[in-house]
Amino acid sequence: VGGILAIDWNVANDKIISGGEDCRYRIFDSSGVLLHVSFPFQHAISSVSWRPDGSKFVVGSFNTIRLCDQSGWEVCHENIPVGSVENLVWGADQMHFIGCSGGGFVIQSSLVGLMCCGNGFKVKLDSNNSIRVVEEFNEDVFIEDIDIFRERVIETSFVFDHMIV
Repeated sequence: VGGILAIDWNVANDKIISGGEDCRYRIFDSSGVLLHVSFPFQHAISSVSWRPDGSKFVVGSFNTIRLCDQSGWEVCHENIPVGSVENLVWGADQMHFIGCSGGGFVIQSSLVGLMCCGNGFKVKLDSNNSIRVVEEFNEDVFIEDIDIFRERVIETSFVFDHMIV
């Protein structure tokens, strides 16, 4: 086992995430009941941070950042040659996070490529203010690119047969 190096508590979903020297992150409910244990990383977990809405979190370790959903499953990861990733913090818009590294680097990342499915469609965030709509089960069938937003798109969903952006 080993020591805990990072911990974060999210008030929106009332879950706690920790990471440490055993190269795993763990998710607990607010009573301390263990909900998920990750597969081991190659290196110790040096930073964890919940997205403010509680839907996702980021995990930092040596030369690696991982984005996971709230249940603990990895959504994507990025290998970056910066050393141990420390102090990951989300921005107010919940689409950016920053951190620093043991190698003296400042890390900034934006979430793009997030997807939402419903009503037979899949919506993918292509950039800060553009989305692509395709058929849910056949991404080769292009429906529409929507690029009319003046503000940054931070969430999409399908409710009552309508797409909400």
